[in-house]
Amino acid sequence: MHLLTEATEQRQEIAEKHNFLKVKLLAKINVSTAIELARHGGKALSLISFQECIDCLLSDDVRSYKLKNPNLSDSDIHEIAHWTLQIIDLNSHAAHLGRIVELAEQIHEIVSQPKQTTLYRSLCQRLEVELSARYHFDEGFGSEERIAFHVFSSQSGMIPFQKQVDLIKKMLKTDSTDFADQKKYRDIVIQLIMGGGKTSVIATLILFLASMRDGRLALFIAPPALFKIFSINLADGFQKAFGKEVKSIDAAREEFTLHNLKKISHELQRSENAKQPVIFSAITLQGMELELLSLARRLKVEIRIRDALARDFIISFNVEANLEPLGDGHRGNDPLSEPLSELQKLEESFAQKTLSPELQECERLRLAKKLLSHDEGLSLSKKINI
Repeated sequence: MHLLTEATEQRQEIAEKHNFLKVKLLAKINVSTAIELARHGGKALSLISFQECIDCLLSDDVRSYKLKNPNLSDSDIHEIAHWTLQIIDLNSHAAHLGRIVELAEQIHEIVSQPKQTTLYRSLCQRLEVELSARYHFDEGFGSEERIAFHVFSSQSGMIPFQKQVDLIKKMLKTDSTDFADQKKYRDIVIQLIMGGGKTSVIATLILFLASMRDGRLALFIAPPALFKIFSINLADGFQKAFGKEVKSIDAAREEFTLHNLKKISHELQRSENAKQPVIFSAITLQGMELELLSLARRLKVEIRIRDALARDFIISFNVEANLEPLGDGHRGNDPLSEPLSELQKLEESFAQKTLSPELQECERLRLAKKLLSHDEGLSLSKKINI
């Protein structure tokens, strides 16, 4: 009973402090000069909300505050960020006390009922967990990551357990052996029991932290059977914790029309720019891989056919033996003079092996295309044997 009374009193004190700080914060961030008010003709300006303060705090960038209100000084911004973090922690503490009060009330109601021994023991264990709960993310994370943990604990009302924090820290480690991409996460497989917070805590935090990296797109690959469940649960949890949307993409291979593929590409690009994660169906990813493999095979066959045609076409020209010498004036009017001259130089470079095999193939194809573009000018009078 004493615990219930104490927790209730602390909640009231926190609520009063929270309201006081929030009023100061919103007044500070919405400050405007008399000149700006005059420029708007006395019209009411749209006020910056507390959620926008959280968004600015998560960005960890002074410029985001300046974009909201250019009248803010650097000292104002640091003070606003400090107050925002204080309010966030007060919200988290209030939610934590709320769970303690709820469990204490349930225990107080059944303490005199001998038949409820199992439920009583379960409630006492849950209360012990809540009483021992604390922040475990103050060490081993950067400032941006710690702010994300604070915001998550406040907005979702859940403080991650030590085991969950350790797993997140392990999954966020980069692969130092990959010299081509130093920011790539290590490949890792982790198995957790049902109810271990895989979706509501771990996936939500990792997706947010991964999406905040520049030039990266955070993808959550969901199996077909669980795609809808993940889409709903992750989207709700992400919106509640960070106030952001999560885009879901689910398309079968037979739906890969040019229009749909352009839409998917646009959505992925937009999500990367907005630093929003994407839930991707495994069927969609598999279909894209198969389409890319099929396209690669078709391109390989097409390149071989064009290469063979180009070789046959070039071999059929005996440049040195069959080209009629042309005068300077006639050569300038001859559309074939330029490509054939390039062809002769190219054959000489082939003989001297000054070009790599790959560049040789590219040059052959380019000159063959150039020669074919002048096919209307070919005739027997030019004495070129084909």
